[in-house]
Amino acid sequence: MLIVNYDEGLKVVDFKEFLSKLRNDIYYMEESKLIIPDRTILRLNQLEAVWLLMPIADMAKNKILFKTVSEYKRNVYKNLPKATGYSMLINLNTGEILGLFDSNLITGLRTGALNGLAVDILSRKDSSKLGVIGSGFEARWLTMFTLQVRDINEIKVYSPNPSHRKEFVNIFNSIVNTKDFENPKEVTNSDIIIAATNSKDPVLYGDWIREGTHISSIGTLPDRRELDVSVIKRANLIVADYKKFVVKEAGDILYALNNSVINYEKILELNDIIKGKISVKRSNEDITLYKSVGYAFLDLVAAEYLYEKFSKT
Repeated sequence: MLIVNYDEGLKVVDFKEFLSKLRNDIYYMEESKLIIPDRTILRLNQLEAVWLLMPIADMAKNKILFKTVSEYKRNVYKNLPKATGYSMLINLNTGEILGLFDSNLITGLRTGALNGLAVDILSRKDSSKLGVIGSGFEARWLTMFTLQVRDINEIKVYSPNPSHRKEFVNIFNSIVNTKDFENPKEVTNSDIIIAATNSKDPVLYGDWIREGTHISSIGTLPDRRELDVSVIKRANLIVADYKKFVVKEAGDILYALNNSVINYEKILELNDIIKGKISVKRSNEDITLYKSVGYAFLDLVAAEYLYEKFSKT
């Protein structure tokens, strides 16, 4: 059985290669052959912690994946990782365990890459300025994959944690001119805005956003609203990574639906665009919004990619 930790896995990742694989696998995804139960959420409120279990079986790929991931908010004060977990890849036909992969690597890889595909489809082709709200793990992966699909020459980042902001700048400044700011509004004068937080309260407001902006938001869980409802109201085009889950799990979208700011039909699905079932056109003035909560097929693709990479070595 293969066991892959974060650092080992990161060494074999080719960002453009995985973007291509993910796009191809989504295009050929056969939903009729997927078994995706709703994710199980175990809340440990007294510890400010939550565990998620996300299983999937893909009859076409002959694979099963069980992904576990946690969030321990207090770990930041203990100099420990906020998120932990492993993902188990299994041969569907035999039950043989093929590999265990660090779930942080799986999450970063698939979340970042799917955002890269969304940015490539939904943002203006001439987008060159990136604003990032949040400077942690997922913000970094989303930024890295954004750099694969757009010629970004400036990054502005905000985070309430000064040390995290500085780490973010240190990572990206050697690639792109990167500066940190103490106010989230200061990073929103950008062509593309990434919101990657775990905030229960909005961190981005509609009147901060200029026309022609693309927004990617990955805040999840029904009790979290990183987007103010005015952002959703202003969006000309709203695209979910997987609509069935976004309308159940994304607190900001739930709030907008429940308050009749948008209706269900306005939300499109990225899978349908990639598969060519629907086409989207945007003007240079349109505001586009991509909302992602993730879904298990993406985890399976990421685990399969890593398994294949290590099997060749």
